[in-house]
Amino acid sequence: MKIKILTMIKLRSDVSFFTVCLLLLVMLTLGGCSWLTNSKIESFVETATEQKASIFVSRDTPLMASLLINPNSLEKLVGPKKFNQLKNTLLGNSDIDYRREIKPWVGDEVTFAVTTPDIDRDSSNGQQTGILLAVATKDAELTTEILELFWQKRGVAGENLAFESYQGVKLIYSQTQESISLATAVVGDEFVLFANHPKVLRDAINNVQVPKLNINGNPNFQKAFANSQEGRIGLVFANIPQIFDSTGMKQPTLPLLEETTAETPRLNSLQDLATILKVTRGEGLVAENTLIFADKIPATSPTLSEPVAALKFIPVASSFVAASTDLNNFWQQFSTLISDNTIVSNLVNQSVKKLATNWGIDLPEDIFSWVKGEYAVALLPNPEQLQPDLIFVVKKSPEVTEAIAHLDEIATAQDDSLGAFTLDNQKIYAWTQLTSNFVGKGKTGIDDTIIKAEVKGVHANVGKYEIFTTSVEAMDEALKAAEKSNFLERNDFQESVAVLPQFNDGYLFLDLPELQQFLEGEIPFLRLIELSGKVLFEDLRSLTLTNIGSEVGVRRANVFLRFN
Repeated sequence: MKIKILTMIKLRSDVSFFTVCLLLLVMLTLGGCSWLTNSKIESFVETATEQKASIFVSRDTPLMASLLINPNSLEKLVGPKKFNQLKNTLLGNSDIDYRREIKPWVGDEVTFAVTTPDIDRDSSNGQQTGILLAVATKDAELTTEILELFWQKRGVAGENLAFESYQGVKLIYSQTQESISLATAVVGDEFVLFANHPKVLRDAINNVQVPKLNINGNPNFQKAFANSQEGRIGLVFANIPQIFDSTGMKQPTLPLLEETTAETPRLNSLQDLATILKVTRGEGLVAENTLIFADKIPATSPTLSEPVAALKFIPVASSFVAASTDLNNFWQQFSTLISDNTIVSNLVNQSVKKLATNWGIDLPEDIFSWVKGEYAVALLPNPEQLQPDLIFVVKKSPEVTEAIAHLDEIATAQDDSLGAFTLDNQKIYAWTQLTSNFVGKGKTGIDDTIIKAEVKGVHANVGKYEIFTTSVEAMDEALKAAEKSNFLERNDFQESVAVLPQFNDGYLFLDLPELQQFLEGEIPFLRLIELSGKVLFEDLRSLTLTNIGSEVGVRRANVFLRFN
């Protein structure tokens, strides 16, 4: 019998759910990165630049995102189709001809920002979000000439143009009867600003002249980005309360866990999310993620300096692998954390319920509660069916020994058979359920009945570890992994470990092509994401996530995204 289970890792358990959500958003914005190869990444290392346009962005911005490489170089790498998608996203309906009016002068940074949820701050006349696009220029004089020609054409076409000087900067914008559609300004000899209203440009200029107004003076922005400069090709900064306010949604609330009130942040205390995209000397990107909370949760130190040894029992072909320590602590906090999220909690509860029904156990009480040391859990693709096999490895302890005896008692109480036999010179135990099937009368007139033994679970005591699997075949693969080639020797996992911080709280690894069909069956909306963007599984080969040490009120997690 095969069992579906949602498995998790203690990637600093109090915030791993937030990190996974953030990284999903990062993945959905990385469709243009699937063209990366080793040689192309080498060129990025040389062209990545420092972010400067943050001086134009308000310290209270709901959202800011920066591309820190020249868009012209990006076009050569991603190809015309994907580059056009990016242009359309940034330029919208502005009718700007990129090749004639931007490409000749564009420099090494493009920064997009939502400046305010409502430009005039008057809700009675509707809400107009302020949008700012700051583009670096390599030739301010040429930029000015091209912009003047651009506006001349629009004036000839009958648009009502307005010219304004503000703080020594020339603003040009077009007006219609309904609204202002586009405004531009060349600021100094480094940047061109595009906005959907001249007030957005005025505010941007004020932010430069009064430094305390811009985002560089935001303490949370400094925490997220001040110490991470080298190799950056992009960054994102989002103020969570403002995003919820601007969308009219209420930020979820969640009480602290009674047992860990000093260490666990509340969901509604999350203030800012920040992501830095960095190139690596390999076929992928590293996303460094920072989560900043209002709660003064204490600083934490990483629990591991190398991958847990339990991974030696995980086969190379595994598509999902989680390895860390103290699963019990993680589950206690994770289950409370997701309680306000209907979609996630339903998915988890359905998986737990399936296992409880199949095995007749209380998963958190009968299994999670005694896993306090190192562990590794994996999903191993099964070529004979959609659903993969489960492999669960835990380091032995007195609690583990007692728990196994308890599981044996549960199986016996349910009239399951507990049998021992040898597999590759290793003694293993199987919980089986006998079923009979009447097939008809035999030649002698006696009823012919076929007796089948359905395997409900398998476990084995191997050295310092206990291994649990959902089939004999999976147990055989786990035992062979320890003797031959195992997950610790998998090339893309080794590459991930090499580029991620050495000191961390464990790893979560996903082989996305292998997991695609299974995940779409478990989470149907992923099919819609794939069909609409073809981001998750098109060229992204694997994802490795780890949480690292953090300071008071701040949690950090890194992810390595490896492309074909």
